[in-house]
Amino acid sequence: MVYVDNRIITLNSQDGEKINGTYLSNINFNFSGLLSDDKNILRTYITILNAQFAVSFYIIEDDNNLLYYTENSVPKTITIPIGNYNGNQMVTALNAGFADNGSNVVSILNSQNGILKFLITGGSSYTFLSTSTIKSILGFSSNITDTSLITMPFQLNLLGKKKIFINSNNLRNSAFSSKSLSCVQTIASIPVDKPPYEMISYVSVSDLEKNIIFNKSVDTIDIQIVDEENKYINFRNINWSITLCLSIEKDDKVKLEYGLFNLPQNNTLENNIENSKKLSRDEKDLQLLES
Repeated sequence: MVYVDNRIITLNSQDGEKINGTYLSNINFNFSGLLSDDKNILRTYITILNAQFAVSFYIIEDDNNLLYYTENSVPKTITIPIGNYNGNQMVTALNAGFADNGSNVVSILNSQNGILKFLITGGSSYTFLSTSTIKSILGFSSNITDTSLITMPFQLNLLGKKKIFINSNNLRNSAFSSKSLSCVQTIASIPVDKPPYEMISYVSVSDLEKNIIFNKSVDTIDIQIVDEENKYINFRNINWSITLCLSIEKDDKVKLEYGLFNLPQNNTLENNIENSKKLSRDEKDLQLLES
């Protein structure tokens, strides 16, 4: 017989040990005896029942906001201020950066196809460098050089983060990612389906989200929350909540093995047999007397 012990675990980022500070995306929760090794345990599962995250992270962060370029081989940099942008706001920020650098470049967004163009005046040669951290947002991947017009090969991409991944080493299971083409510690993948400053409310709807975990004992729950590039999310000190269910399947051996052949040995059965023999002899003596 197998029975399941379900343990509800509620986590709030304000209660844990904050490994990466106000990012709140690498946190340890130091429980005690949450899961102990037991020979009767058959399998252990972890499920994220629900989770709530504020969309407090930005489209432009400090790891994707630099445009490196050269003007007549002179290196220059534009730093886009951190925040959320639409197309027109990005054009405004780029043009302000070129003006601050004294560069004769004006950016233009084609509203029909979403392609950025950079109009160059003055005859200087400009090269947009592939080392730019903002290159995939602006729409290029390799160096582009011109003296009159630079047109991005790809669309301006201001979608920002499309998914967030909840990882855990101590709740590790069998999961894989195309990012590394190897096993990862992901226990849930959650779509970012809300605009900035609103709340993502995730609710599990399928048993497919139940993951077998490999650790036989767990005291600390470690949570890492990353994006598609495996970079820590910056929640900017706005706390999140996660509700887990730890399901422990056990073989109820105590009940299965409790039977005639493993009862505590207190000689009760032998005593009953001996008493039965004594009773038989008494009955025979009584029959002789009556005759």
